[in-house]
Amino acid sequence: MLTAGSPVAGITPGSDVSTLHLEHRADWVPGTDGAANRDTKNQVTATMTNDLYLQTGERVGIGPGHQLAGYQDGARLVSASNDPSLVASTAALGAVIGAGGAATATRFSLTRATTPGQSLHTADTRRQEREYGGR
Repeated sequence: MLTAGSPVAGITPGSDVSTLHLEHRADWVPGTDGAANRDTKNQVTATMTNDLYLQTGERVGIGPGHQLAGYQDGARLVSASNDPSLVASTAALGAVIGAGGAATATRFSLTRATTPGQSLHTADTRRQEREYGGR
């Protein structure tokens, strides 16, 4: 299993599952679980520490550290690494992908929707009043 920019500290894979987690120090998303990732033989995290620079007018969504292009660059560096733990992780992934295996990519997008002209506080207060026998 390969993740990029995901909060995975609370996930404990089975002993037969090899995981490689890519994270960037400037990406706040992986840290939203509030804990450090496990560091085991089958659960490896590679953290990118390169400096990120923005171009004038560039759209960065939730931050430059969470951009897919940065994680693609990181994956290339990891696959070229001679670090023993990374070699083992990329070999397991390469065995599946390189042999014409199948992969599933899951992307998540979160948005906050509100009724035009209505604040979240107002909507929440009305909901609470109904729950407690109010108007």
